Amino acid sequence: MRVAVDTSAIIAVIADEPEKARLIELTKDAIIVAPPSTYLTR
Repeated sequence: MRVAVDTSAIIAVIADEPEKARLIELTKDAIIVAPPSTYLTR
């Protein structure tokens, strides 16, 4: 399953916000799709 996430969800995980565990649980077996602004390309 593909799950689209926005920047705030990624920041919540990186910043160890209270929602982190639930976000990881919901996306455990998913393919994460995120906007290009959230990753580096070379």
